[in-house]
Amino acid sequence: MSTGYTTTNIINGAEVFGADGEKLGTVAAVYPGYIVVEKGFFFPTDYYIPMSAVASYDNDQVYLNLAKDAALNSGWDAQPTDLETATYDTSMAMGTTDIREGFGASAARALADASG
Repeated sequence: MSTGYTTTNIINGAEVFGADGEKLGTVAAVYPGYIVVEKGFFFPTDYYIPMSAVASYDNDQVYLNLAKDAALNSGWDAQPTDLETATYDTSMAMGTTDIREGFGASAARALADASG
């Protein structure tokens, strides 16, 4: 899998998966700071996934750093105000996330390890 991706690598129609391997949907649009993922067939919903949630991209498949349910319950179904102006520095995309706990799990674990 490629970890040196940029938004220009991700294409419309790519499949998007959570860290748990569950499919979220397909990429409907790509912006510098977000990918828009369409989920559903008859009544599709768009999710504006920040690039910080993208763990990797390979062979027309996008993998997130959190589980499907966590992604769908992150409030990303509302269009962000900075959709067309946000950017993402891929050098910030290092580290791991506990797929059972979502964002911040790694930081919480590190803090717990440091204190005790």
